[in-house]
Amino acid sequence: MSENRRRQCQILVRFSQEELSIIKVKAEKAGLTEASFLRESALGKKIVAPSFSQEEEKIIKRQIKGIGNNLNQLTKLAHERKIKGDGLVGKIDCFKEVTEKLWQLLCSAIQSERGH
Repeated sequence: MSENRRRQCQILVRFSQEELSIIKVKAEKAGLTEASFLRESALGKKIVAPSFSQEEEKIIKRQIKGIGNNLNQLTKLAHERKIKGDGLVGKIDCFKEVTEKLWQLLCSAIQSERGH
């Protein structure tokens, strides 16, 4: 066993096929592995199912990254004076900050919903 592992102890637990199926379904709904689900359940931690599916999460992340990329391109063009406008650079920078904060909030929400 690696010395880097946080958890060095393990326990063997047996389940019926029906019990295991229920555990797998509940763990998947919560966005956790079976081990994490069982550990958190046993330790009395609150398990909350994510408010959106993993597929929806991927779509949201992709869209936010796309917005960030577009903002970076606009910022570059504004600094190169290829696009003009009063206070354009400041407005773009402000929007970039808001997008970055949105990204951080999304990541925090996902982690807290999954109990990490």
